[in-house]
Amino acid sequence: MPTTIEQASAWLQGRTFASWRDEFDHRGFLIFEHVLPPDRVTEIRTALAPFLERDLTGRNDFEGFKTNRVYALLAKSPLFAELAIHPLALAFAEAELGPSCLLSALLAINLHPGETVQPCISTTAAPECPGRVRPLASVPSGPSTIRLN
Repeated sequence: MPTTIEQASAWLQGRTFASWRDEFDHRGFLIFEHVLPPDRVTEIRTALAPFLERDLTGRNDFEGFKTNRVYALLAKSPLFAELAIHPLALAFAEAELGPSCLLSALLAINLHPGETVQPCISTTAAPECPGRVRPLASVPSGPSTIRLN
């Protein structure tokens, strides 16, 4: 069976996975375009829409008073689970956390204009923040885009 890195190779644009990881560690984010077919993006947005339409905003400045957060997406639709196990996202998760990592949380964050900038938060013992906060992927922002950050 191919490794997750081998499965992700279709989106690596001829570069090695190691070079993408280096860029990720340097910049703190990556953008991969055309990762999902447009019809899948439409399905995901349609499944997410009822939760965002509730327009529940953050309870404090950290969550964002002008931000919608939808927690527990894995319990809301199998479409969201497919994002967590997408070969590209999973390759980065396994590279960071190891091949037996447990992915049990997935959320959507919808920032509105005028939201305050969230400070850098390190989820590791490393003092530097760029490239240290590792959510797997943001909700597709374009026709079929995944942003790893």
